Amino acid sequence: MIRTTLLLLLLLAPALRADADADYQALLDAHRNRRYADALERSEAFVRDHAAHKYAGAAYYIGGNSGLNAGEYDRAEALYKAMLEKHADNRHIGKARNELVTVYDSARKLDACIVQCEANIKADADSEYIDRWHYMIGQSRYRLWDFRQSEKDLKSFKVNYPESQYINWADYYVERINPPLKLDANGVVQGYDGKYVEDARFVNAMKRLPAEVKDAWKILKRTLGVDLKDARVVFQFEDKGFRRDTNRATTETISVKYEPFTRMIFYTEHIVLSAEDHRSRIVHELKHAAFRDVMGQGYLDLPRWVREGLAVYGAEQFEDRLAAIIGGEVFSGKDPRRVLDGIDDADHDTSDYLEDAAAFLWLESRKKGGVHEFCKRLLKGEDYRKLFAEIGGMEYSKALDAAGEYARRIVEDRLGDAEESYLEIRDNEFAQRRKQGHIDWYRETGIKRYRDWLEVNPDHPFAANCRYRLAKGLILIGEHEEGRKFMQAVTELDQVRSSICDDAQHWLATSFETEKNTDGAKVAWGVLLRDYSWSRQAIDNKDKHTAAGPVKFE
Repeated sequence: MIRTTLLLLLLLAPALRADADADYQALLDAHRNRRYADALERSEAFVRDHAAHKYAGAAYYIGGNSGLNAGEYDRAEALYKAMLEKHADNRHIGKARNELVTVYDSARKLDACIVQCEANIKADADSEYIDRWHYMIGQSRYRLWDFRQSEKDLKSFKVNYPESQYINWADYYVERINPPLKLDANGVVQGYDGKYVEDARFVNAMKRLPAEVKDAWKILKRTLGVDLKDARVVFQFEDKGFRRDTNRATTETISVKYEPFTRMIFYTEHIVLSAEDHRSRIVHELKHAAFRDVMGQGYLDLPRWVREGLAVYGAEQFEDRLAAIIGGEVFSGKDPRRVLDGIDDADHDTSDYLEDAAAFLWLESRKKGGVHEFCKRLLKGEDYRKLFAEIGGMEYSKALDAAGEYARRIVEDRLGDAEESYLEIRDNEFAQRRKQGHIDWYRETGIKRYRDWLEVNPDHPFAANCRYRLAKGLILIGEHEEGRKFMQAVTELDQVRSSICDDAQHWLATSFETEKNTDGAKVAWGVLLRDYSWSRQAIDNKDKHTAAGPVKFE
């Protein structure tokens, strides 16, 4: 019997090897074509089914790398660790060690990241990645708020590896450990001397700040149901200048006397453009700071959809964010529904804030007072998954799916039938533009159609886009004064609900210039370069025009 079995195995061996080789080739193809989810699944199957194959070690590495790229950190960790244990002589072992550090860093498993770096240094002291591992130890300790040891680690790193590519990052963290800060009684960093220091809009914003902070705690009490009265926070104000990015404010954790504080950096351009936007951002960011103070590192371990969803919900920003996000997609010629990619998706960005906040609208729809209950119990240390499932009345994965569907229904409701009619007008305009017939189209039907749509739908998520397209059409057919009236309305009405105000200001300047109105053009270009200096139009024209001076008190 045994003899027969052995004979059968010998006969089948070539076929089994062929199957294994085919499986490995399919795994390679998936990885090379960046189908990382597919490659991850294939690698897990390969090392299970072909553990003795000559390329099993490589399969572990490919699987770990695929998991890292797919954001499947737990699965990547398992494959990398198995490779280190079973295939330590594989030629990819150095990269595996280094990428496992990246997995831990990305997954916020910071203690494990430190342990792995120390193990890597011991196992491979001559590695090309040795400087990174030393740097990552200090960086991880900073993120764990072990500021004293982080400072020692990073300063030692700078001495030992002065030519490292990570030296600037080391400086970044060292500079945030007990930086010299001169604060006023309201926690505002003194010393701002930028372009708005004498601008009436900025001066008034600073006067409003103490009252707005006090009001923020009241708003969060009402919306989230928790009594938050203070936070370890400092406010800093900076000009964005000609730096090209979309941030209106940023936050970071810094060390003050080796204790964690939130530094809120507000970009002054956005403060002067919209007092309402600034007020809501204060509420949003104070929510983050206060929850972090109560929960400690546990707050940072929460997924972004929980942190940002509660911040948007708590600051009552949902409707404005919906209009800005959905309207922005349409302005860029994209399908607005593409941002509805599910709660807790791997590639979370600011467009996901819509779904994040909608998740808590859904939770409140499932149980009145559900958000208050969620926040109170979360701050006491209960698991967010358990809470979301329990209060939502269904298992966690189904609750996420239901919340995602709820977000979709909200968007569909806000878009309504007006979406189709607007897109029909816009697409008709684009078609005429491609045929060079858009000027006649504006005069004959386009302007009227945009006017009529806007009159019926003044609060629609596409209202800013419609106002902009109407204004642009009027300017292009030579009705400059009327066109500028609508462009000015974009800059005055749509700062919170849209991201196209810089484009509108550019068209104001272009309109005056086309009309050969030198004084008007000078003013409009000056406003663009002063208040929208971060925009592409300002950057492209900064050497041709002069930024306006500060707005004076009347």
